[in-house]
Amino acid sequence: MRNLLSGIVGIVFGTFMLLGSLLRGGLQGGGAYLAGQVMGLVFGIVFLVAGVFYLVKGIKEVKRPPERELRRKRRPLDEDEN
Repeated sequence: MRNLLSGIVGIVFGTFMLLGSLLRGGLQGGGAYLAGQVMGLVFGIVFLVAGVFYLVKGIKEVKRPPERELRRKRRPLDEDEN
């Protein structure tokens, strides 16, 4: 369940970062300002890809049937222990 929520949050953050960059007209300026914009764009892509990965992983965990607990086999009692 944690992977599912992490995936959703990653997709939302990544999408907002990419949309924010595109709605402002793409990369502008120069020097350190441009470098900051490029890194923001890269982080947005990383968040989006990681979000999709964890969303798929979370969906697989939710759909997987629950694992059965293995029962321990009882050891036969030794006659000396009684």
